[in-house]
Amino acid sequence: MSYLDPAGAVARAPLPPIPDLIGVVSAEILIDLMIAILTLGDRP
Repeated sequence: MSYLDPAGAVARAPLPPIPDLIGVVSAEILIDLMIAILTLGDRP
């Protein structure tokens, strides 16, 4: 899985690095939540 998103990078290019960092962290949290939900569905 790659965290590089060309379209997202272009969209966020004019913003300072702090909002971009928040976006990356929130994206990682969302990915972790999705993985947790998927693994919960696999449990008996």
